[in-house]
Amino acid sequence: MGAIGETLAGARQTQPRARARQSLSQPRECFALAKEFMIESVSKKLRLVDRDYSAPGWYFVTLGANFHKPLFGSMEESKVVLNEWGWLVVKAWHDLPNHYVDVQLGEFIVMPNHVHGLIRLGSANKLPLGTIMNGFKGQVTRNVNKLAGRRCTVWQQNYHEVIVHGLDELKAKAAYIKENPVRWHPPSHTPRYLKNRIADSSSTG
Repeated sequence: MGAIGETLAGARQTQPRARARQSLSQPRECFALAKEFMIESVSKKLRLVDRDYSAPGWYFVTLGANFHKPLFGSMEESKVVLNEWGWLVVKAWHDLPNHYVDVQLGEFIVMPNHVHGLIRLGSANKLPLGTIMNGFKGQVTRNVNKLAGRRCTVWQQNYHEVIVHGLDELKAKAAYIKENPVRWHPPSHTPRYLKNRIADSSSTG
């Protein structure tokens, strides 16, 4: 398994702390606005063509919510308060080892508008990381659609990953994930479609 695998074998799979579940008003409002203004959420290709993303080892992954909106919850006093969508993300993440061979999970957190996690692919795993992440995102989306009773867009396209080299880097990434709520700050800009809606509301008094 190697030094890193032995260090985190059986490691605690951290769930985000939350004091209460919120309603789905934020995700549904965001979905309605996105549909109204017909704005696409896009991101450029992030994979490197010369890398083998099925190779054994640890990966640090980041997945963004569609439009980078707080679809998964909110922040209160530097603590994450997940809504129902956020808890579906938690469930799907911790369910990954039940669907994929030789996959180990490390530190993990769901923030209001993105997700960070550490995932280890073992030597028995034959699937690339992208296949596993697509499966994770798909499971969340299916469960959200079932909960909402309609088709919703949950994720930003693609995802970002960093290949973790060595135990020191693994510990640093884990610490970064744990400290993410303290580092949180709201987006510094208002998306164009929200600016349009605000302007329309102001003009109508």
